[in-house]
Amino acid sequence: MIDYRLKIFLIVAERLSFSKAAEEIHISQPPISKHINQLENHFKQKLFERKGNSIMLTTVGRTLLIHAKNIAVLSEELHYDMGRLLDKNEGVLRIAASTTIAQYILPMILPFSS
Repeated sequence: MIDYRLKIFLIVAERLSFSKAAEEIHISQPPISKHINQLENHFKQKLFERKGNSIMLTTVGRTLLIHAKNIAVLSEELHYDMGRLLDKNEGVLRIAASTTIAQYILPMILPFSS
């Protein structure tokens, strides 16, 4: 259960774009800016340096990025461990495969889940 503002910060920091982050999470850009401003007000420091249409992480932003990534990982581990205590194993499984294998073989051997 990572704070929503930190999730938004992570996306903006990885994309280095407010508009790309907004597209990715399907909301408009003003709420993205609002959440980033709330974080900046909370820490009383700028997280991004804005230059025209581009942004860069400040030193404070890079520090927050490191910690936000750690928090995200811990949040996923917590969610997994709590589910495991209920005998409910859930998680994200990422599989890389060539186009042919991904299209013809994996669908036959992996169960479909929605």
